[in-house]
Amino acid sequence: MDVRLWLVRVSILTLSVGFISCGNRFDLDTERGRRARIDEANFFLSNGECSRAHEAIDPLYGSAQHRTEEVVLIKASAYACAGGYKMLTIAGNLAGASNVYKAFAKSMPNALGDGKISALYQALDVLTNSNTVLDAVNRGKDRNDYMIFLQLGVIGAILHAYGSPSADGTQGANLAYANPRVGTDMSNVDACSLTVAMGVIVDSYPHSNLSDADSAAAKNALSAACVAAGLGSCNVISRDRTSCDGTGGDPESVAASAVVTAVNNAW
Repeated sequence: MDVRLWLVRVSILTLSVGFISCGNRFDLDTERGRRARIDEANFFLSNGECSRAHEAIDPLYGSAQHRTEEVVLIKASAYACAGGYKMLTIAGNLAGASNVYKAFAKSMPNALGDGKISALYQALDVLTNSNTVLDAVNRGKDRNDYMIFLQLGVIGAILHAYGSPSADGTQGANLAYANPRVGTDMSNVDACSLTVAMGVIVDSYPHSNLSDADSAAAKNALSAACVAAGLGSCNVISRDRTSCDGTGGDPESVAASAVVTAVNNAW
């Protein structure tokens, strides 16, 4: 499937601006009221008004009865919006990229301490049902499509925050996560999140709608990094981004340190 066609479909689902009716338009007991909530949230997302998108969709997201797949994607999009995430930017930079890590890094304009990576983590928690860590096989294909691109954004945000890339994504500084961790290294959660993102992307890809050459190239490059790190496969990586303690004794930190080295070599 051409990723551009899929992006059009997702844009219709999560970013279209619908007609907002007048009167008692937010009555959740009516289809019209629920659709008005969704339309308003999409309107705010299309304008980059992340907080207002949260406010619009929260009554539906907070209701088990009305928390549809569309509502979940909009809630995740509201967090991703605060994280500076733009799917079209990532897809555009990946198109025909000779080095996917450069494409990732130049796609996310974030900096350490600006809260954007944390917002992306919150978006991921929505897609995985938070602490239940819903696996790809148990998620719908649309959610897996979004999960893949959102995790690519997480990788890009981490590379941009720690790798000091130039405008074209060229690495300016090595990522550092020693085993055990030292004070100047990347944080435990970010190091673990880099490896988790790789595992989730590889896990999600077979259960997604994606089949285009660009997303396949990104997935294959990440798989190659896992092999270069001595892991055999990205599928063996823990899905818990809080599991790295940095002492050097836990397997998650050992894997993260090896993956960071592999990414440095590939970037």
